[in-house]
Amino acid sequence: MKGISALLIIFFAACNSITSGEKQYAEQFDSIRNVLSQPQPFVNPEPDSIYAQLVERVSGDSGEIRQFYYHINDFYGYISNLRRQFYLASGDSTGVKFAAGQEKNSRLTKSFFENDQNTSRFLYTSLRFTFEKLRHQAMDDNARAAIMRFEDASLGNMSIMEDFYEVYLEDTEPATVITILNSFEQRIRRFEQQILARYFNNYINELKEKILWDGHSDRDTLSR
Repeated sequence: MKGISALLIIFFAACNSITSGEKQYAEQFDSIRNVLSQPQPFVNPEPDSIYAQLVERVSGDSGEIRQFYYHINDFYGYISNLRRQFYLASGDSTGVKFAAGQEKNSRLTKSFFENDQNTSRFLYTSLRFTFEKLRHQAMDDNARAAIMRFEDASLGNMSIMEDFYEVYLEDTEPATVITILNSFEQRIRRFEQQILARYFNNYINELKEKILWDGHSDRDTLSR
């Protein structure tokens, strides 16, 4: 992400005379920049270890952002498992693709998403709850408005899973269903990265000020 890179340039500029421990923090920020700049894979809901460590550091004094981070990753795990169950329902034993000839079988979509015994019944609720978490953690009005616009455009006045099914899944080919699920996940990942980037921004600024403050006896020198 370009925003993260710019923040890191500012951060490193303030690190000429910091301690070895603080230089370790800088290295972690450099590592997280590389993680955030890569496309997020759909097949692996597990967070990158460095990414998780940095979120843990940023959220050290805030259980709220940590809970948000854990919920978002639970959502990714849910979507990943839902895809796997859909593939398995098609007859593929690996759970990573549709069985031959099932990609366009809309009857498969109907039987899978109308089955109250599998996790598909939680899809609408999971999406709504995740958007609620994103709105709550958005740190400015513009970010919050962007989340609300997407939620309104994609979920509208839906109130139950049956509404979601009617709009997105009824008579829909399985391959298209996977595209829909991936699109929701990708947009949620973008919102998550924007939110966490703001937390990183605040943390970097606080850490930079601490480094500068520790290096000067007079706070007025910070403005020179």
